[in-house]
Amino acid sequence: MFSKDNKKQMPVISSNWLLLLPVLNLSLLTVELSQWFIAMALITLLWQWAIHRNIMAIGKGWIKVIIAIAGCVLLVLTGKAIGLLSAMLHLLCLSYLLKPLELKKRYDLYQWYLIGLLLLSCSLIFQQSIYFALLVLVIFLANLMFLSSLFSPFLSVNKQTKFSLKLVAQSLPLAVLLFVVFPKIPPFWQVPQSKGVETGLNDSLKIGDIAKLALSNALAFRVEFSGEMPNYQQLYWRAIVLDVFDGKEWKRRYQQVANIKRYQQVPRKRLKYSGEDQLVSYQVILTPSFQPWLFLLDVGQLNSNRNTEHLVTLRDYSLYSPRKITRPMSYQVTSNLTQSLTLYHNESVLQRNLRIDRNSNPKLYNFGQTLKESAFNAQNIIDSTLQHYRSNPFRYTLEPPLLTNNSLDEFFFKTQAGFCEHYASSFTYLMRAAGIPARVVLGYLGGELNEQGGYFSVYQRDAHAWSEVWLDGKGWVRVDPTAAVDPSRVEQGFSSQLLKERDQLAGFDMSTWLQAGLLQTVQLYLDTIDYQWTKFVINYSTEQQFKLLKSWFGQHVTLKVVVVLLLALSLIVALFFITRWLRRFTGKESSPALRIYESACQHIEKLGVTRNLKETDQQYISRVKKVSVAASVELAAIFTLYNQYVYANKRHSSIINALKKRLTKLKSVRKQEIDR
Repeated sequence: MFSKDNKKQMPVISSNWLLLLPVLNLSLLTVELSQWFIAMALITLLWQWAIHRNIMAIGKGWIKVIIAIAGCVLLVLTGKAIGLLSAMLHLLCLSYLLKPLELKKRYDLYQWYLIGLLLLSCSLIFQQSIYFALLVLVIFLANLMFLSSLFSPFLSVNKQTKFSLKLVAQSLPLAVLLFVVFPKIPPFWQVPQSKGVETGLNDSLKIGDIAKLALSNALAFRVEFSGEMPNYQQLYWRAIVLDVFDGKEWKRRYQQVANIKRYQQVPRKRLKYSGEDQLVSYQVILTPSFQPWLFLLDVGQLNSNRNTEHLVTLRDYSLYSPRKITRPMSYQVTSNLTQSLTLYHNESVLQRNLRIDRNSNPKLYNFGQTLKESAFNAQNIIDSTLQHYRSNPFRYTLEPPLLTNNSLDEFFFKTQAGFCEHYASSFTYLMRAAGIPARVVLGYLGGELNEQGGYFSVYQRDAHAWSEVWLDGKGWVRVDPTAAVDPSRVEQGFSSQLLKERDQLAGFDMSTWLQAGLLQTVQLYLDTIDYQWTKFVINYSTEQQFKLLKSWFGQHVTLKVVVVLLLALSLIVALFFITRWLRRFTGKESSPALRIYESACQHIEKLGVTRNLKETDQQYISRVKKVSVAASVELAAIFTLYNQYVYANKRHSSIINALKKRLTKLKSVRKQEIDR
C-alpha cells in the first residue's frame, strides 16, 4: 500500500487501529446515518478486514471508484429527503471509510486521522447530553492513543492510555478558561438544518394521535421554578391552539411562518397584576424536537434577551419559533396563573371558533342544539355537558375502539371510550353546536418532580389536549373534559389502570424498568447531573457570559477581557519560547534516556567515583570497575542503550524500558556496595 521509494515513509501501525477507529467514530452518528449507508459501511469495513488479514488482495483502484460513485448516486437520490446537512455528513463519512484503502504516504494517514476528529466533533451537533459528551471524550482518547502509537509503536497500551489522559488533563484548564472567557462570536454563515425526525405534538390533531404519543418516555422539556411551585392541576403547558375543524381533523388557520408573523404576532406586553394574582417565574429548557412550538403556562410573558428575541408571541397566547428547535434551548417566562385570557380577541376570531360542519357529526350537532335550547346560559351548557360525561359510562383508555372516519358521533353515543383528544374534540364540537366559541389546545399536563434537582421533567407521555371556551366577561376559559371522566389524570397524572395499559402497549422499555427502588434514585441523580450540564454548559449564552464577566471585571468588561486574554496568550507564548531558548542554551535535551543517564552517574558518584567530562565512557567505566565490578557492568549496559537511543536513532519504548531495568539493578548494586 505504501511505496518504499518515498522519503517520508509510513509509520509502523497496527491494522487493528485502522478498523477500530472508524467503528468508534461512526458509531456516534448511526442515528443520523441512512440505513443504506450503514450497510455500505459494514461491507467496506469487512473488505478492509479481509485485506489486512491477507484473505483478499486490495485489488484495483476501480473498485474504490465504484463504491464512491455508488455512494454519491445514493446521496443524490436521498439528499432531498435527509436534508443538506445530513447529506454533507454522509459525504464526509464516505471519504473517511475509503481513505484507508489508499494510505501511501505519511500525510495520507494524518488526513484520515483529522477527518475522524472532524466526524467526532460533528456528532455533538445532534446530541449534547453530558453522558453523550463523556462517550465522545472516551472515543477521543482512543484517537489520541492511535496518534501516540504512530510515534511510539512499541509503547504498551497502558502507557498510551496514561499519556492520552495526561494530554487531556493538561488541556482541560485552558479549554475551560476559553469556554468561560473567550467572546462568543455568532457564526458567519447559517448551518443548513438537518431534517431530523420530528417528535412530540404536531400542529394538527386526529383521533388517536395523543394516545400514541402517551406510549413514549422521551423527554420533552424541563422546568425549574424560581419560587413557589404551582399545584399539579395548574401545570397546563400550552403549545398549540387549533381553531379549524373539517369534521375529521383539527388544524390551525395559519400554517406558514410569514402568515403567522403577519396575522398572529403581537407585541410583548407587560403583565398586569394585582396583589391577589398568582405569579410564577420559571426557566424552560427544551430538548430538540425539530418543531417550532414552545411551552408555557397561562398567561405567560417571555423574559426578553438576545437569545430569545426571535421568538413570536401569538394572539392565542402560545409561543412560536420561526426556526425549528434543533438544539437544546433555554428561555425564561413569568406567568400570571389567575389572569383571564382577554388581551387579544375580536369578533372575527369568535366567529371562526363557531364554525363546524353540521353534516360531519349530525347526532352530536343536534345534541348541542338541544343543550342550547334547554340551558339558561353558556355556563349552564358547559355544566350540563360535563355532567353528561360523568353520568354515562364513558371511560378513559389508551386502547379505544377504532372509529369510522374519526366519527365523533360514534365515540359520543356508541363506544364512549377514548383518550384526551376524544373528549376535547367532542366537547369543543358540542360547544360550537350550542353557540359557544370554542377551540382545542394541545400541550402537556403535569410533569415529574425531581426532588434532588428541584425541577420538573415533562415527557412525551404527558401530552394532553383540552378545550377553551369564550365566556362574556371572562374571556377564554379552560375546560378539561378529561377531568369529568378521570379526575386523577388532571390531579396527579396517569391512574394505575392507565399505567398498566401503557406498559402493555409499549412493551419492554428500559426507562420503565428503572422506575423502581434504588434504580429510580440513581436515575434521578443522573438526570439531575444531565440537567445541570444542559443548564450551565449547553445553554451558556452570550448574555450569561457577559453577566459572569461583569461580576468579575466590573463595568468595562469587554476591554478588560480582551486585555486579560492578550496578556495570558502572550505569557504562554513567551514561556514556550523562553523554555526552548534555555534548552538550546544549556545544550541539554529533555528526554527520558538522558534523565536515566544522569541518574546513573549520580548513583556512581555515591560510590566515590565522579564523572570527568573530559574522559570517554570506557575510561569512566574502567575507573568504576576498580570500585565495583557489578556496578561497572550495569553502567556499561546503560551507556550502550543510551548511545543506541540517541545516536543510532532507535527511539523505541523498548530501549527506555531496558534503560529503566538497568537503572534499577544499578541502584540495587550501589545499595549493596554501601552496606558492605
